[in-house]
Amino acid sequence: MLVKSLTSIGLEAKEHLRKFRPKIYQQLKESGELQDYLLDLQDRAMGQLGQMIENGALYHEAKEIVNQMLFPPSEEEEPVLGCSNCEDDDDH
Repeated sequence: MLVKSLTSIGLEAKEHLRKFRPKIYQQLKESGELQDYLLDLQDRAMGQLGQMIENGALYHEAKEIVNQMLFPPSEEEEPVLGCSNCEDDDDH
């Protein structure tokens, strides 16, 4: 049985999540899904990076795009991921 482990990319993503998205980090940790989440994220990031380079992107350009996936904004900057322009509708 092959046991996958986190590479430096996965470990950096884990630390970023712990530091800047602690609610998500804690939920994944408590549910026992943290390792699988990070392994999947690591695999998708490496796959996307390779595909972009194969399609002609320069490494540093591809890495910048992949970093956006690996290192999402903090909970303070974007409380709901993918909703950077969402506004609180409590006043309406």
